[in-house]
Amino acid sequence: MSEMRQRKRERVRSTPQDVIDEIHRLAAQGWKPAEIDRHLSLHEKFRDRAPRSLKTVRDIAAEVTPRDESGDWSFARAHTSEAELVLPVLAAVVENTAGRVRRVSNREAEWIARMREAVSDIPLWWSYLFARRFLVAQERGESTAPLDEFLAFAPWREGSRYGDAYLLGWIEWLEGWARGEWPWGETAGHAFLSELDAARDSGDDEKFNETIQHLRRARA
Repeated sequence: MSEMRQRKRERVRSTPQDVIDEIHRLAAQGWKPAEIDRHLSLHEKFRDRAPRSLKTVRDIAAEVTPRDESGDWSFARAHTSEAELVLPVLAAVVENTAGRVRRVSNREAEWIARMREAVSDIPLWWSYLFARRFLVAQERGESTAPLDEFLAFAPWREGSRYGDAYLLGWIEWLEGWARGEWPWGETAGHAFLSELDAARDSGDDEKFNETIQHLRRARA
């Protein structure tokens, strides 16, 4: 790994996870790095913990922003079967970004159609987010296993065992997925899952099992 890439990773890793999640969230909504940087500096929750440089914000935003030059997708050039899958997502994108993003790319549309055909009940906005995550992973030569596992367990469905599979160490947690989705709230969720990871890494089976039981009671 080059020295420059190593320094970049160190800068990103030193950023608190909830700050990274916020940068990812805003980048997905079409915010530019400079806009995100200003948002963080004005927000009391993030102000004192935000990255010190715009470059770090840009690096973190790039984790969910593909370098996509495939051009804008258009209904006029699409097959009817693909358009049926992509058009509802395009509407969701416009709504969720408040008009900041009004188009999807051809490569995004391919992934959206593929996902919605295979996993028909995936929320529309999520299919857009995942299309972009798959594209980034491909560009960087990274494994898509965490994305595949997330889609396989479909945690948007009632009764999904995604959280339990993670707790048992069977799968990786999908980085960038909002841990605030857990029932006790964002801050506690970050702290508790960090404690769980520490227990697993320490090899303390008793503590790990106690943490799992506590977590399962909270999920009940």
